[in-house]
Amino acid sequence: YKVEGNFNASPDLVFKYVDPVPSGPRSRWDHAIKELQEVERFNPDLAVIRTITKNAFGGLISPRDFTDLVVNVKNDKYLSTNAQGVQHPSCPACSDFVRGTNHPCAIICYRVPGEPQKTRVVSYIQTDLSGMLPKTLVENALPSNQVDFFVTLKKTLQDDGHWMN
Repeated sequence: YKVEGNFNASPDLVFKYVDPVPSGPRSRWDHAIKELQEVERFNPDLAVIRTITKNAFGGLISPRDFTDLVVNVKNDKYLSTNAQGVQHPSCPACSDFVRGTNHPCAIICYRVPGEPQKTRVVSYIQTDLSGMLPKTLVENALPSNQVDFFVTLKKTLQDDGHWMN
């Protein structure tokens, strides 16, 4: 699934809000996330992160957990956070959550040439929610979740006083 949108805030600031680190603002505003845990950090831009999600669709989709290798890339064209599901010995599946798997995913914050206070955000997700979910439920839940992500990100940037007009 792919969603993209334009934001009236700098790419560095938008990236700070979408970066899935436990110490960052994402777990505060992203409605899907219950908790972010750093499992292992290899360097400032490479870590194994465990994401625990809230239930969704009125409880039809129970909480999941995902363990991902997350790499951040920063250059003069974009900032991105990229994830791929992995197994990690200190983060085994547990009975409290259904273990989901992320195939290559990314949130890319593109710099808009000549407009330092604008960002084009593109999100790609390829997620296997696992469990016994009807395909139609998943096909409705994932796009709806991505739209909510963008709407809530914009509102949070506005509420935090970071939206430029």
